[in-house]
Amino acid sequence: MPEPPAQPVGGLRMALNVLQEPAAAFAELRERPSWLLPAILVADPTGEQIEQFNEQMESVSPQVFIISGFLGASLGLIIIWLLQAGYLTLVSALTGDGFRFGNWFCLATWTAIPSLFSIVGMAITILLNPSGQIGQMELDPLRKSPWRR
Repeated sequence: MPEPPAQPVGGLRMALNVLQEPAAAFAELRERPSWLLPAILVADPTGEQIEQFNEQMESVSPQVFIISGFLGASLGLIIIWLLQAGYLTLVSALTGDGFRFGNWFCLATWTAIPSLFSIVGMAITILLNPSGQIGQMELDPLRKSPWRR
């Protein structure tokens, strides 16, 4: 009796697999490339972030700041992912491994998921700062790491 086809992994499960079982996650992504969920998760600012930016940038119109920040960050990420995918597609064409642009774009977006931990670290750093004033270098959660000297 033939085995039934494997069920596609959902977006949340795939995000967890990228962190816990990368080999299984990328094997699934090779068969069914998807990039929309990680692109939205990584590129979409939260309402709280927008409020914090508005408070800090009183001289700039809130609408201009929100729009330019959102578009700049989102387009910047997409351009980087497109460049990565284009380069890897070129390498694939030269080596003949059979991966297409969609596969590489999928890889670029899903490997950005761990960067969400950095955003959480920055949010915690801001919340724990008693004065409410924080420098840009202080936002790096790894900067004051006990592993760094």
